[in-house]
Amino acid sequence: MGSTPGDIFVHRGIANLYTPGDDSMNAVLMIALINFKVKHIIVAGHSNCVGCQTALRSSMLPPVPETQAIQRYLKPLTQLARAMTTEDGPPSLDLLVEENVAQQVRNLLASQVVQDDWKRRGQYGVTVHGWVYQLENGTIRDLGISQGPPDSKPGKKILPKLF
Repeated sequence: MGSTPGDIFVHRGIANLYTPGDDSMNAVLMIALINFKVKHIIVAGHSNCVGCQTALRSSMLPPVPETQAIQRYLKPLTQLARAMTTEDGPPSLDLLVEENVAQQVRNLLASQVVQDDWKRRGQYGVTVHGWVYQLENGTIRDLGISQGPPDSKPGKKILPKLF
């Protein structure tokens, strides 16, 4: 990425899931945006994501009570996979990875932390991007769904929810 040590602030989680009640993620966002004035958040999914594979498999089974931590954690992704299922069957893993990235970008854009950053920094606030990293060949694909503060220069806007 052409960066030097300290240029990139990283938070990782299974399947990039973000929910408004995730205090750990919200704390990381606040530190990144307030203390380090981060200008870009990248939601980077990847091919063959085990979290997406697990949610996809679960989506093909009848709903059951989520008794295990991984079931509870992946519940929003399992619900997304179910919503994407058609009469032709469940979505492909690649499509689920992409739509999950788009959903997490939408979730971050709607978050109180990002909204507060936009109010505080105006047009210089954070921009959120959605990428998919292809493990097979090392390439990164920009999904074209980047969005910054409402009063920033016109540019790419978030794709509407497809499912």
